[in-house]
This record gives sequence, structure tokens and C-alpha cells, in this order.
Amino acid sequence: MSKVNDALGTGRRKTAVARVRIRQGEGVIVVNDRPFDEYFVNERDRNSVNAPIKATEQEGKVDVTITVHGGGPTGQAEAAMLGVARALKEFNTELEAALRERHLLTRDSGLAGVSGLSGDMRVLLESDDPRAALAVDMFCYRARKYIGACLAVLGGADAILFGGGIGEHSPEVRLRILQGLEALGIEVDKERNAAATGGNARIGADGGRIAIHAIEVDEARELAEAAIEVIQSPVGSLQEKGERNG
Repeated sequence: MSKVNDALGTGRRKTAVARVRIRQGEGVIVVNDRPFDEYFVNERDRNSVNAPIKATEQEGKVDVTITVHGGGPTGQAEAAMLGVARALKEFNTELEAALRERHLLTRDSGLAGVSGLSGDMRVLLESDDPRAALAVDMFCYRARKYIGACLAVLGGADAILFGGGIGEHSPEVRLRILQGLEALGIEVDKERNAAATGGNARIGADGGRIAIHAIEVDEARELAEAAIEVIQSPVGSLQEKGERNG
């Protein structure tokens, strides 16, 4: 076993960068010279940062100092999570196995990285593991956040479409994403939503201002057609097309 008294780790998530220092202590976490609960007010973000500490059973055993900048709260929390995991690996090499088992040393590892179980939403929904629940919660939260952001930028929308494996086939995930958005004119018909497990279906309530549908999307075909277009098109025409679309 290799153990040090003071360990450093750096984590990045998109534009967020976190630098982490870990030392033996009593479980105190400080972020940008502020108390942990005060800096990360969202429980999901605090759970993300705490994930490596819980996975290695170091709660109450180490003090953590985090300096983070760039990005939003969720991006900063995910950068801090990676920084904490890397610092713990340096702090005690025996912790590396637990961190790798949970995929906590891998950046941008999505559902599999957060849950430590699988990237398959079906597996996560059936699991009683708290980390699986966290992964699903984060997935739905981020989708809901982006819907709100798009509506703000666009000034509204005529419809919201759910497609792909999760969007077309998972009533539970669709419902969790859209819950709490009624003030924006988004209302789900729970019976229609529960019945829509494949194919095209209307799932919005009759009184909603924004229509909601689950639709069939052949993602593999769309990707293949886009790749063929790139391969067959001259560079100049692609640049012109991009300028027109931009």
C-alpha cells in the first residue's frame, strides 16, 4: 500500500476545471473558500462530488479542498467529482480498484460512469442501487434543464418530440423529464404516455400549449446518411452549407 498525507487531483468537464487537495481529516469539504452545502446548493451536485468518497468509504476520514472555475454548477460538480477521484487514488493507492470499478476515474463516462453499473437505461431503472438512481436523476434533470433553456432562447415551441431508444420506449423517463414544466405549457397525459412504448404516439394532454409526441427515429440510418454526405461532398460545398445553416 502507498499512502500520502496530502494528495492533489485535477478534473475537467467541458469548460469547468476543478483542482482538488485531499488530506487526512474529519470529512470537511470546502469549495472556493465556502462551505460545501453553501456552494453546491443542489443535492444532485453534492452527490456527484461525494460519489468517490462514498465509493471508497472515506466519509469522515478525509478533508477536501476544491478550487473550481468555469462552466455551470453541474459542470463544476462533475469536474470536482473527477478531481476528487484522482486525488483519492493518489492519497491511497488501495482505493484505485473501487474507483475504477465505479468508473469514477473516467471523464465523460455518462450513465455508466455515474452509476458504476451500466449505460443501459433499462438496467438502471430496474436497479435499487443508489448510484443507478442518481444516474437516472441526473439524466432527467439535464434534459429538463435543456428544454427550459431552448424554450427561453426560442421564445417558445410548437412541439416537443421524444425519439431514439430512451425517448421512444421509456414512459418513466419521459414523465420524469417533463414533470414540473407545466408553467411553460408542457402537460403530459399520463395514460397516453404510459401506453407509448414504441412507434409514433401523442403523449401530451389536451390542454397543453405545447404538443408532445414520442416518435420513431432510426438513429443509425440518420448517422450513416450524414457520414455518407460528408464523405461524398467536396470540402468547399460543406463549408458553404455550414455557413448557410449557421
